[in-house]
Formats: sequence, C-alpha cells, structure tokens
Amino acid sequence: MAPYGSHCPFCGGKQVLHNLSDDDEAAIKCFNSIKSNSSYDDVKDPTGLTIRITDKTIKHILKKNGDKRRNYIGSIQETLNAPDEIWTTNIDNVIQRVYIKYFDNLPVVARVDIDNNLFTFHDILKNKKVNSDQARNLRKGILIYKKN
Repeated sequence: MAPYGSHCPFCGGKQVLHNLSDDDEAAIKCFNSIKSNSSYDDVKDPTGLTIRITDKTIKHILKKNGDKRRNYIGSIQETLNAPDEIWTTNIDNVIQRVYIKYFDNLPVVARVDIDNNLFTFHDILKNKKVNSDQARNLRKGILIYKKN
C-alpha cells in the first residue's frame, strides 16, 4: 500500500509520492486531508513510544527547499507506525531515534528527538539512488527495532 493510505486527495493511496515541490497549496491539502482522517498529532511506534507531530515540524517539512521532503508528507504516519528499522543514535551531538521505512526502493527517514517530538523527515536519496553514506551514518548507534 502507498504511504498515503486511502485518504490522499490526489490518488486515493495508489502512489508513494507526489510532485508537490512547487505547490504549497497541494502539499498542505494533502497533509490536512490525511490529518483530518486519522489520529496524526500523536503516533505510536512499534515499541509503544508515542511520538508528537507538531505544526512547527509540518511547516518545516512543507517549506520550499531542494530536497523535496514535502513530496513524502503523506508517509510520515506509516513511517512511524510501521518502520523497517528504528535506531537510537547521536547525530551532531543530538540524541535521537531514527525511523527508516522503505516504500519499494524509496527509503524515507523520520527523526525524533529525546522529548519524543518528530523534528525532521526526509529521504536518503542522491541522484535517484540510495545514498549509501547517509544510510550508513543514520544506522549508527543501537538498533532497537527491526521489522521481520
């Protein structure tokens, strides 16, 4: 199933991502549609941890930038609910949990701070291929969950 579930206003959940990079209104519409149809403010991960998703984080994800993270806005909840891996790690002197989820060959990452707040969400691609260096750096620390 695509990460949007059946609530995506664009495809009904058939696609993994949409080209929302240049369309603020479409990105916000997509996220608001998903949020209104689910419990999105607090999401439980497979270890039982409740993660908060704040409007500030969503605005950070939606803002225009070159990494196109807004294209994956609809996959946040599934990445946190059903990740392929969860790591506890220290990146740039910040203790955090790193949630990695693969949608077909597309790896996305949700990063959660020590207070259980989602603080960023992005892919780990470089030139449309998995960025092996970045993937390796995110997988340092302690593996606390791996999907069977």
